[in-house]
Amino acid sequence: MTLATILYVVDLVTFLVFGAIMLLRWAWYPRVALRRALSNPDELGAYAIPPIALMTIAALTASQVSEGSWGGHSFTIVAYVLWWIGLTWTFATAIVVLTTLIYTGQQVDRAMTPVLFMAPVGLATAGTEAGFMTIYSCCMSSRMAVPQLIVGYFAVGVAFFMAILLYTVYVARGE
Repeated sequence: MTLATILYVVDLVTFLVFGAIMLLRWAWYPRVALRRALSNPDELGAYAIPPIALMTIAALTASQVSEGSWGGHSFTIVAYVLWWIGLTWTFATAIVVLTTLIYTGQQVDRAMTPVLFMAPVGLATAGTEAGFMTIYSCCMSSRMAVPQLIVGYFAVGVAFFMAILLYTVYVARGE
C-alpha cells in the first residue's frame, strides 16, 4: 500500500509538471504548436496521452485515496469528476485525431508510428477504468456507477472500431 501511494504521488506530480510544460508551449508558441500538431501524425496522436494519465490519476484516487484511512466518499466524487473530464478530453482528442488525419491527407505518411493508436488506447482505458472505479471506490452509489459503466462500455466499443480504422491506415501507409 505504501509503494502504491508513493507511485500515485509520483504520477500526480509528473502529470502536473508535464501538463504545465505542454500548456506553456501552447501559450508561448501557439503557431508552432498548432503547425506541428497538424503536420505530424505522431505529435497529433501523442495528445491522447495526457487524458489517459488523468483517467489513471482518477482511478488511483478512487482506489488509493478514497479507500484510505484519511480518504472517504468525497475522494470518490473527485475521482468520478476527474474520470468524466478525462473521458470527454479523450473523446475530443479521438475526434480531432481522426478528422485531422483524414482531412490533411496524413494517412499516407510512411513515417507514421504506433503512437497513432493512443486515441483508441485512451478510449479503451476509459472503459477499463470505469469498471475499476465502480469496484474499488469508497461508497460509490449506483447513481454514479451505472452511467459510468454504460459510457465506459460505449468507449470500449468506439475504441475497437477506431483501432480497426487506424490499423487499416497504418498498415496501408507503405503502399
